[in-house]
Order: sequence, then C-alpha cells, then structure tokens
Amino acid sequence: MGEVYGFSLYHSLRTDQFYALVLGRDGEFEQYELSDNGNGKIKGKWVREFRLATQSEGMAADDEYGMLYIAEEDFGIWKYNAEPDGGKEPLAQVDIADGRRLRDDVEGLTIYYGKDGTGYLIASSQGSNSYAIYDRVGKNEHIANFTIEDGDIDGTYDTDGIDVLAFNLGSPYPKGISSRRTAKIRITASRGPRTSKWSLGTRLQLRWNRRWRWTRTWIRASS
Repeated sequence: MGEVYGFSLYHSLRTDQFYALVLGRDGEFEQYELSDNGNGKIKGKWVREFRLATQSEGMAADDEYGMLYIAEEDFGIWKYNAEPDGGKEPLAQVDIADGRRLRDDVEGLTIYYGKDGTGYLIASSQGSNSYAIYDRVGKNEHIANFTIEDGDIDGTYDTDGIDVLAFNLGSPYPKGISSRRTAKIRITASRGPRTSKWSLGTRLQLRWNRRWRWTRTWIRASS
C-alpha cells in the first residue's frame, strides 16, 4: 500500500475481535486483526485485502450490524461485510455521485448510533458542500441532505473528514456532538474542524412530512 488515505476501527460483536481497517489512496483496502502481543503492546495480523477501482478515502464501520462503508471519491458509497471472512465484493451500492445527493468528491463517512439499532450513515458530499444522511438499517435509504452555512463562525466548505458522537456529554451537548473539517475561511481565521451540538429534531431543523421523509434544510454554524 502506498499513501494511507482512510482508517477505521471495527469491533466484531460476533467474535469480540477488534480490527484495524486501512484504505490506500488508490483504493487498496487491508484489514488487520488486533491483539495483545504479551508485552503491553498491540500487534496486527493481516486477515483480508481487496481493491476498489479508483481513489478512495472515507470509511466507517458499523459495529452493531457488522457492515463497512467505503467512499470511492468520484463514484459513490459501497457497502461491505465488515468481517474478515466477508469476501472481497461489495454487498450493495449505497449511492452514486451523480450530482443529485452526492457530488464528487465523496469524502468522510461516519455512523450515528441511535437507540434500539436505529441511526444514520452520514457522508460528506464535498462537491456540493453538503452532507447526505442515510438510514443505517436495511437498504440504507436516503433521508436528507443538509448544508452548514456561515453564522457566528464559518460554515463548512470542501469538507473531508466528519465524525459524530451520539452520547450525552452533559450541557451543552446532551445528545452528542458532530465535527466537520472545513477548507475555506470566511469569518473566523482558522481552517480545521467545526464542532456543534447534534440534534436531528432541533439543531438541524428537520421535520417529518406525511410520507415519513426528512425535508432538505440547512443550519448556521456556531461555536
């Protein structure tokens, strides 16, 4: 593998094993089983590899469902079995970067763990400065896209990595936080991550309609 572009950890609930997932710039994927080497350090054992056709970067593993998602930058999002014996071919194509919900480059991926197996797969659509939300369950149906506009601080633009944490961190983050990298400066004087409260019901101002779909929306950035 040449230059490393993506990294994720995966904890198998089937075997209780931990794995390091590594993604190379040219689409190379390698999986390593992690264990104690007996001297207080971690050792990695190669267990699987495969290759995507083109440059890839974003990656996220869903521990509860045993699924792995990889963003092929110019093409879209692929869904794989996260287990080492899960094969080399994708189980499904979650979405394609055709300009509707995703516009290349497709970059960061992250998992929002909800209650009782619910939650979301979230992707950074760098070409449209937006974020796509998909259902974690089943066929990963698209739910909505949102953008983060300038507010008290910069919004987010040309975003690469993203992350979300769905735990109560106390006031002012009772429902967790989300973090996104921005590459452009408009108001504040620094690039880098933007962190905000997380709440699909209020902070993102999303609302259910009668057909049980989220409406497209945007939020303003704040510290």
